Amino acid sequence: MKKAFTIIELVFVVIILGVLAAVALPKFSTSKDEASTAQALGNLKTFINDVSSYVLKNESLSSIALMSNVANVKNEDLSSLQNATKELDFSVGNDEQCFKVLFVDKESILLLALMVDNAQKSKVQNIADLKNQTLKDPKNQSIKTQLDEALNAFSQSEFTSVSKSKACQSLIHSKAFKSLSTKVYFLSGN
Repeated sequence: MKKAFTIIELVFVVIILGVLAAVALPKFSTSKDEASTAQALGNLKTFINDVSSYVLKNESLSSIALMSNVANVKNEDLSSLQNATKELDFSVGNDEQCFKVLFVDKESILLLALMVDNAQKSKVQNIADLKNQTLKDPKNQSIKTQLDEALNAFSQSEFTSVSKSKACQSLIHSKAFKSLSTKVYFLSGN
């Protein structure tokens, strides 16, 4: 008599493999999102440092590719940015528009901030205006107080993204991201 597996034995093996797959696949998906989040956070820190260093060294902006090798931000030329703002999408995982990186050039001020909506953009533009006024009239305590209040208001802003991506949402809600997103980075004009 030949020894072979019975139908019942094969059915049990298939059921066990199905249960193992049902348990393992969600864990795999979560691990992939966590990896995308960690990579995006590291890339964001690198991007901010790269751009800050470039501007400090060259006293101007250039193309994104020249200032930083981070792939999360589309390469655009910012060298002609004068008395204007420019929003660049920051991608996380498969999401091309998790949030925006905002560059503001106002007279002698050049700054960078992270944003998701026009309310945050307005706050950043106000900060740039107040910083310019502070540089023009450094003894005016009222303007300095307004600038401090505007910076404080920006740091208290809620940062929410409309993205459906789990990796993007995970990044937005991380403490490390909140620490980065509540700051305005003055690139020049200090």
